[in-house]
Amino acid sequence: MWKLAALLSIVVVACDALPKRQSDFASAALTAHNTYRAKNCAPALTLSTTLTAYAQKRVNNLTALDAGLSHAGLQSGYGENLYASWASKPTAPTG
Repeated sequence: MWKLAALLSIVVVACDALPKRQSDFASAALTAHNTYRAKNCAPALTLSTTLTAYAQKRVNNLTALDAGLSHAGLQSGYGENLYASWASKPTAPTG
């Protein structure tokens, strides 16, 4: 589950701070996100090295704690959306 949180943090990383392959992913994710923002008259977002560094630090701390999704320890001035979902293996109805 925490690998997903780490993956999601990559979306906010700065292109110049990443190897080429991750940089391409970050650029593509941002472009796709801004395409939908434009359709709703919302201004485009840009990548932030400050936010990138904080997001990576946050993911590292959450994964080290292995205490589940938690807003505990979130630095003032920052927000986050945490989400998790899973399902058991479906079974055929009985009865």
